[in-house]
Amino acid sequence: MLAFDLVCAGLVPTIGVVALTLNLPNEIRGRGIATYVLTTALAAATGPAAIALVSQALGGEAMLGHAIVVVAVPAALLSAGCFVLAMRADAVRRLAAA
Repeated sequence: MLAFDLVCAGLVPTIGVVALTLNLPNEIRGRGIATYVLTTALAAATGPAAIALVSQALGGEAMLGHAIVVVAVPAALLSAGCFVLAMRADAVRRLAAA
């Protein structure tokens, strides 16, 4: 089971890099992948700290589940908003090219 978890954990970042490689033009591909790596590293570094801070603010370890929700829901909404903006920009670009 651990091996399966490790394979799945390795696939997620790989899919992001492959998507960037296929969709970005050669001229900005390096910058796009560097931005992806930077934002992924920052999110991975600040996520646990944010959950710990919110948990302490809510009352300690007993409120850890609530702290995870308080941090994860805004992050998910921000992610969904960025996805919608990217899809809208892609649709506009495709219409302009047609």
